[in-house]
Amino acid sequence: MTDTLDELLADLRDSAVHEIRPPGAAAARRTVRRRRAATVVASACAAVLAITGGVALTRHPVDQGKPVVASSSDPAGLSKVAQRKLRETDDAIAAIDVAAPVSTDYGADQKTQYLGNLTLRLACAGEGQITLVIQGRRNPITPWAETARVTASCAVDPVPAETLFAMAGPIGEYRFRLIDSERADGQAGFAYRVTSDTGEPVDASKWMNSAIDPFSAIKVNGRKSLNGGTMRFGVTEPVMVEGPGLREARYRLAVACAGWGTALVEVHLRGKIVASTSFECEWPAGQKEIEVGRIDEAATLHLGYRSEKPADSLIASTWFRE
Repeated sequence: MTDTLDELLADLRDSAVHEIRPPGAAAARRTVRRRRAATVVASACAAVLAITGGVALTRHPVDQGKPVVASSSDPAGLSKVAQRKLRETDDAIAAIDVAAPVSTDYGADQKTQYLGNLTLRLACAGEGQITLVIQGRRNPITPWAETARVTASCAVDPVPAETLFAMAGPIGEYRFRLIDSERADGQAGFAYRVTSDTGEPVDASKWMNSAIDPFSAIKVNGRKSLNGGTMRFGVTEPVMVEGPGLREARYRLAVACAGWGTALVEVHLRGKIVASTSFECEWPAGQKEIEVGRIDEAATLHLGYRSEKPADSLIASTWFRE
């Protein structure tokens, strides 16, 4: 057995050298001896392992294609994973883009309102499940009311969940809160993004007298504009918005609407509708003109808005004397 092991060690040494220099005639002769000793060597190695015990070292290949994911003990790192997932799956300009560790007492105030139909997307990396709720109120002395909610399951490779909502009506303040997040508290991170179908987010407090004001879409074409203005509308049937007090003459009415529903327009004179139209709103706004005919100071303008989506519209109008 000793001679056989000596030959084995010699062969192993020569085999290692083979990696850095080409074999010679001696190596060819040793090949014959290696083949004769193969069965003996296999038995000898098995015997050595049986007597002394063995330790196996296994190298696992590294998968360079898989993303590096933060551990479940690092909620802050997991929140970045969730945020990256949202950004990779939606390249729209975000009005709100937040990442944070999951915590049962999470809450964030939102002072800025945005126009348009808003998409809220939520992702959670780690373990558990979370629900994000948006609440709104008119002012600090009125109670909070739920505006939207979305639920997401936490995972190593999170799948975003989403819902549609709007910052509409007289609500002046919003906040984002986590609820039903106990199973993920301390072992997950989350992120949420809000985007608008207006494209670049539009601050609802800054649309007046700016490029996004639909009044700027009205084509004056050298005419004198009378009693022009813009109003923000939720879904409503036509309501009186103006008694322009025009002197008796023939008039045209120009209207422009920014939004995704249908603008409703009526001109009333002494209890009767003397002119009316409806047209699809656009973003940015499109214009429509209607011939009203002869009216006087008793005429009133009524505007309304219909839509299956939750966002408000902006409707501008002005009068032209013919």
